[in-house]
This record gives sequence, C-alpha cells and structure tokens, in this order.
Amino acid sequence: MMVMSPFFLNPLIYFPLILLGIDRLMEKGKPVVFIGSCVLAAYANFYFFYMMSVLMFLYGVIRYLALFGAKRSVRHLLCMLTKFVCCYLGAVAAALPVLLPSAAVVLSGERTGAGVNVPLFYEPVYYLKLILAFVNASADHYAALGYTSVGLLAVGMLFFYTGKKEKRQLKIAFVLGTMFLLIPYCGYLLNGFGYATNRWVWAYAFVAALIVVDRMPKIVENARKTVWAALAGTFVFALPTFGYRIVGDRQKIIVSAVLLVCAGIGMTGWVIAEKPWKSRKASLRMFLGIIIINLFLNAFSFYSPYGGNDIQNHGKRGLAYEDRMNNFYALFDQAGIDSADVRIDTAHMGFGGAAVNGAMLYDRYGTSFYFSMNNSSTSSFIRDMELPVSTDIIYTDMDGRSFVEALLGCRYCVVRQGDEQYLPYGYDRLVGSGYGYAVYESLFALPLVYTYDSFLDRDSYDSLTAAQKQQALLKTCVIEEHVDGIGKKDMADMQFTDRRMPAAVDAWTEGIEIDGNRIVVTKENASLHISADTAACTERYLAFQNLWYDGTGISDVIVSDEHSYRQFQVRGFLQGQYSGIHDLMCNLGYRENHSTGYTLSFGGVGTYTFDNMEIVDQPVSELANLTKQRRKDPVRYAVGEDAVMIEVELDAPGIVYAAIPYGKRWKAYVDGAKAECLRANGFGTGVLVGAGKHRIALRYE
Repeated sequence: MMVMSPFFLNPLIYFPLILLGIDRLMEKGKPVVFIGSCVLAAYANFYFFYMMSVLMFLYGVIRYLALFGAKRSVRHLLCMLTKFVCCYLGAVAAALPVLLPSAAVVLSGERTGAGVNVPLFYEPVYYLKLILAFVNASADHYAALGYTSVGLLAVGMLFFYTGKKEKRQLKIAFVLGTMFLLIPYCGYLLNGFGYATNRWVWAYAFVAALIVVDRMPKIVENARKTVWAALAGTFVFALPTFGYRIVGDRQKIIVSAVLLVCAGIGMTGWVIAEKPWKSRKASLRMFLGIIIINLFLNAFSFYSPYGGNDIQNHGKRGLAYEDRMNNFYALFDQAGIDSADVRIDTAHMGFGGAAVNGAMLYDRYGTSFYFSMNNSSTSSFIRDMELPVSTDIIYTDMDGRSFVEALLGCRYCVVRQGDEQYLPYGYDRLVGSGYGYAVYESLFALPLVYTYDSFLDRDSYDSLTAAQKQQALLKTCVIEEHVDGIGKKDMADMQFTDRRMPAAVDAWTEGIEIDGNRIVVTKENASLHISADTAACTERYLAFQNLWYDGTGISDVIVSDEHSYRQFQVRGFLQGQYSGIHDLMCNLGYRENHSTGYTLSFGGVGTYTFDNMEIVDQPVSELANLTKQRRKDPVRYAVGEDAVMIEVELDAPGIVYAAIPYGKRWKAYVDGAKAECLRANGFGTGVLVGAGKHRIALRYE
C-alpha cells in the first residue's frame, strides 16, 4: 500500500511522537510535545489522525495503569484525564482550518455508511492468510504485515519466555492489536465507519517493532537456538506464500523453487561458517541477514513477474503525471470546446479508461469518483436511479442513461473511437477527436442550474421505480418537506411511459443451476440466455430487485447480444467495500430496434438470488419536450470555487435548482437576503423564489 499511496507513511512519523508526548505529559506534566505532535498529525491527514486519536486513547489507558495502577485516587485519574482532554482539544482547535472540512464529512453523517453491513467475522481464508501474513505480507483487507521470522520469534519469546507480570504493556498491546485484526467491526471503526478494512496496521507494526527491540538481546543471547528457529521460520512461511501466488504457472514454479533452494543453501552455509553464537557481533550480522532475506523473499513473491506480479499494477517511473494528464480531457483544450460550468461524462470506458478523479486535475466537472469519503447526496441519487454500481466509493459514469445525463447537466460525452454504439441517446454532434477518443455533444442536456414550477413529496417519489423516478425528476422537483407558494404534484397527474416485461431464462451453459430466482454458478464465466420482446426507439435496461451474491469478493456480470456488451459488478457480503447495494438497473443502450435475447455471463462462482429480473424499455420520444420545459425560464449562472452565482427571471414562483450535491454547509442568499437551502431531487440544492428577476448566491463554507 505504501507504493500506491505514499501518504500512508505519515502515521509512522507522527504516531510515535504523539506517544512520546503522552509519556511526557503523564510523567512530567509537560504538554508541548503532545500538542505539537497532534497538530502536525492533524494537518498532515485527518483520516489517519482519526485513527491515531482512537489508538492514543488506548495507549493512554495502558500507560496510566502501568505508571500509576491502583495507587492513585479517582481524583488523580480525573485530573489526568482533564489535562489530556484539554491538550487534545487545544491541538484540534489549532488544526481546525485543515481538519474541519474533512472531519465534517465523517462526523456530520454525510458519509454513506448506513448501507454497509459489517460481518461478525471475515471469510475463513482471511484467517489462514493472516497467519502467513505475520511473516510474509499476504493477507486481505489491507492486513499487510510482513514482520519476518525474527518478528515472529520475538513475539514467541515475549509470551513463552517471560513471567506473567513481566512486559505486561507489550503483551496487552499485542493482544489488542491481534483482536482488532480478527474482528471486522474494529477495522470498520478505525476506518471512520466507511467499511471494514485494516489500514490501521501501521500501529500494529509499531507494536511488533517494540517487541523485536525489547526481545533482541535475549534472541542474541540464545543464538545457538534462535538462529536456526528464525531460519526455519523463513522458509516454512515462504513455501505456502510462494505456492498460492504461483499456482498453475510452470515457469514461476521453477524460478521460485530455484530461488528458495539457493536461499536456503546459502543461509545454512553462512550459519555453519559464521557460527553466530560465538560472538554478539556475529549474531547481529546473522539476524540482519535473515531479516534481509525475509524482506527479499516477501518482495519477490509479491512484486516480481515470477511471483504475484503486483508490479504490473503500477505505472512506469517518472510517468505518473504524464499518464494522468495525457488523456481525453486534453481534447477539450486542443479543440477549443467550451466545457465551463457543464459536466462531462464517459461511455463504456471502464474504471481505467474513465480517468477516475481526472476531471479535477483539469478543473472540470466529471462523473467519475474514487474516494473513501463521499457526499451522501450523490450516493443517495445513484441509489435512487439504481445505477449499476456495487459500492458507494467508486463509480465511473452515469451508465449512458439519457434521462440521468440530462438531469446532471452532462453536455458532453467521451467515447473511444470505434465504440460510438455505446453513446447515450441524444449525443449526436461530434465536437472533437484525438488520442483514440471522440467527444460528442447532446442537444438535450440541461445546464447545471434550471427551474421547476411544482414539487413532489419524497414519500410519493420513493414509491416509484427507478425508471419512473428519472422521468419524474424532469417533470417536477422532489423535496423532503412541504413548501408554500408553488403547486404540489398529484401522483394521479404523473404520466410514465416505461414498459416492463419479465426476463425469461430459456437456456444456460454447463456450470449453472437454476431454481426459480436462484442461480448457482459453479464455473467461472458460465452463462445463461434470457429472452425479451423487440422494441423500437427506446433505452432498454436489465433490472434486478434485491440481487444478492453469495460468493467470494467481486463478481463481474456481462450482459451481451450480437451488437454490444455491458458489464457491472456485484459484491459478496464479506467483501471489504460491500455497501448494501442490491437494486440495480443496467442500461443496455438505445436502439432503433432492440434484440430479442441477451446472454448473461457470471465471472464469479457462487449463488445469485433476486426477487425480480426484468427488461425495462424507456421510450425517449418525450426527452426533448421535458428538457425544454426545464429551460423555459431564462437562467444565467457561474460556478466558482466555493459559490454559484445565479441570475434568473421567473413568470411565477418556483424552485431554482442547482445540480450540485447538497450539503448542510451550503448557504443561500436571494437578492442579498438569506434564504433556505432545500435538498432537492435527493441530490442537488434548491431555493424557493418568487416571480420576477432575482440574483441568487449559493455559498459553501
């Protein structure tokens, strides 16, 4: 993880300083180191400062009991606690300019964690890998340890060669850390209640390092036994680690076998020749050599093309910035395309091709996202539309849904040249091409700011299907509460044009067993065929209600016909980024004449269950008229770094809607007077205004 995200090294720098500060405050009453270290850690990264805050509390409890035990009164405990709390709050206050924006996302409830189900235990294979991971960093859920056989030897000597009351603090810290690794909820807690993961293992590494330093004199003192134990541990743990990373690859097996044999013979010969038990210096040289060999074997089995080949997941040295910046966003500058204050979407480009998070590097508004923390309004909207995403923290596009594209103000869509059949309906005008990409413009895209003259209550909206919701939002504004001054839509007046039909399974391949709404896949990439009626001039979706995947990790599901294919993912309940998403609607595209059958291929072995599987046809004939209605009021706007300035003229009272994610920190001002910000359409920010000309300012603080 350090290779991919170097800032993960930050807590290794600041956490020991914080613990040193705790010791100084407890023993000498001097708070400077503690406060200064907390301020630095908070400025460096809120995410890890949050983890450090939880762990420093545990450390404080352990140290207080060790230093004072039961000798002190309750008054002494309360005084010490008050002193720490005051120092901690002072450090937090000093760091607020940087700390508050990030902290607000987690602590204000705007992070979508409600859909995350944290299992009682991890999958069984995780615990098997965890045993190996202590020596060879090889477990899942970010439990990358790799403390070498010397680390394992030190832990063994701590627990089996010391008295019950001896080294109690180290024992407690190690046991607590191990428990945290075993229980998913602990990873969930330390990850800011996003999902269960063990990115806090840097603290476990610190405990392991302390144990090694503490036990090293004893290890050296008993070198005649410990050298052979450490050497044996190196290869006992290396064999299964290499094994599961190279299984089935004959070339890798040969290379790994030669490497392990040579390393084993070389180390054994060195021990016999060096006789490290004869002097302290020789012992230290030998253990240093064993640690280096451990680290080399760990790195080889994980990164090497002849091992786990993780190196293929990383770019070439010195080309990261160039690779990120030389993508399709450069086309907009070269072709002189005016993309200010509009959104840019992509079609059928996948996780890598969509240049996830790349739009912000070009100061543009995209639709891809990959961050551990997010705004719940965005996730809520995606769930309402049942876009085929499998987690709240990653998405790459709007699934080519023309109604959704219009609602979000996606004027442009980028597609690879030759893949134009995946363009959403309405993107007919080519405005630029190059680098293997083409940029198309839609005539139906709305601006980022438009108006409504009526509203629909949230309860009525929630009763609609996803296909009906996307139609409803082009007709009326959905708000959480009743407002006076504009008309309320009656559900009886709402007209919906979508058509639904069962997706009937009529054939399947070997490796699939079907029992009603239960599909058991026993072979990777096994497939089935579903039949459907033909339809003309519609967007067609494959919709699942309450789809569950009982399998390991992530499964890729591919839906294809003779013209094209679409792909989406489903996550098992125990997968680390599982977010509780079970209703989804995959867009099969717009066609003048749709196919009468589709093949579903399942990448993951396991059981798939659902309440309903349907084909949904959405006619697009009314899209032009619906978007025209939303543009009937003259609107001018400009989007700044922390404000949206709007000029609007209304014939009657209405809601001015900005398709920008709602948050509690938005403030609205109409003609200079403060107004209420409404969470509108389950996503954006709305302001109720009267008839006439108005200047509206939306400001984010």
